[in-house]
Amino acid sequence: MIKSTLLQSEFARRFNRINSGSKRYISPPEVDSFLNEAYLMFFENRASLYKTSILARKELGILEEKEVPLTLKKFNDLSVFGEIPENFYKLLRVEVKAKCLDDCPEIRLKASEVKNHEIYEALTDVNWTPSYNYAETYFEIAGNKLIVYHNNVLEITQANIDYLRKPKPIHTPSLAFNGSYVDGSGNLISADSNLEIDDYRKIVDLAVLIASRDITDVQEYESQLSKILQTETIYIQ
Repeated sequence: MIKSTLLQSEFARRFNRINSGSKRYISPPEVDSFLNEAYLMFFENRASLYKTSILARKELGILEEKEVPLTLKKFNDLSVFGEIPENFYKLLRVEVKAKCLDDCPEIRLKASEVKNHEIYEALTDVNWTPSYNYAETYFEIAGNKLIVYHNNVLEITQANIDYLRKPKPIHTPSLAFNGSYVDGSGNLISADSNLEIDDYRKIVDLAVLIASRDITDVQEYESQLSKILQTETIYIQ
């Protein structure tokens, strides 16, 4: 975890070095805004590579939530559902456990994601329908719900998910006037909130680039952005 005050200091140092001719004062709340835009941009880039890039998994690993149990309720006659946590961003894995209707022992099922338009085929085709004997079933995500299908041949007893959660925003009200400020969403911010991941340098570089774009009309923004976000070789596993 990197303190937000350090991010503010690093931002000021790098921005002033790159934009030495600019006399523009950037307040701590503005710096937080640039840092958060950069953080979200970095996060979304790495999250898109999370399943295929060792580097991305290393950088965002602290944001991974593992084996989170969902409270299951009836969705319809063919399925149950659990509400996805509010901080959910990207699904990584679903683990489902079930019994057969004759009270067979609980087993772990292979759970495959299926799109809404494919549900009918998956439930009616004897080669694809959920099965206790073949230890498999289907799920889909709809809004804030994870829907798991039993097709009246299984009793779904448990569903856990691994997922990437949304990053917490960076705040540094301790450096603002009177120790607080109102953010762009109208929330009163009165406590510092630090960067959760370790690789802060790219985020600060991105924040400086974004600020330079907005304030000094930086040249070649897209190419510099691509260079900062560039990752190492992707390893498919």
